[in-house]
Amino acid sequence: MDAFPNDALEPAWLHGDLLLQLCANHPDTIHHAIRDIARHTRGAMQLRWKMEGYNSPPRPAGTARNLLGFKDGTANPTGTLASYLVWVDDPAEPAWARGGSYQVVRLIRMLVEFWDRVSINEQENMFGRRRDSGAPLDGSAEFDTNYPLPHP
Repeated sequence: MDAFPNDALEPAWLHGDLLLQLCANHPDTIHHAIRDIARHTRGAMQLRWKMEGYNSPPRPAGTARNLLGFKDGTANPTGTLASYLVWVDDPAEPAWARGGSYQVVRLIRMLVEFWDRVSINEQENMFGRRRDSGAPLDGSAEFDTNYPLPHP
């Protein structure tokens, strides 16, 4: 995969064969799960890097907002779209990848001090969503999906 403009790729964080995402209500649970997995896979797997994160609780209810104040619309594709976007089914790809999937982890730095100086209109255009409702710019409600299915 080619680097995007402004990427600052670090070689120690690139590549790998397996990604585990562990989620829990308390960081101690994750810590102990990693220790247990490492103990049971000694010699077969090695932790290359880890990233800690959190999700803000909804305020007062509904979809949580990110640190920039937006409901970001993050979701997993389903149905035919998932088959097209997630699973490798292309003879041009290496044989070991077919039937599997690629994952890219991209760190996004939220420079909130700068963001707060940008107009709401500009923020919405950058994000592709309305800040008040979370609706996509070409929709009217938070969960609208007005994107066309790509054709291979």
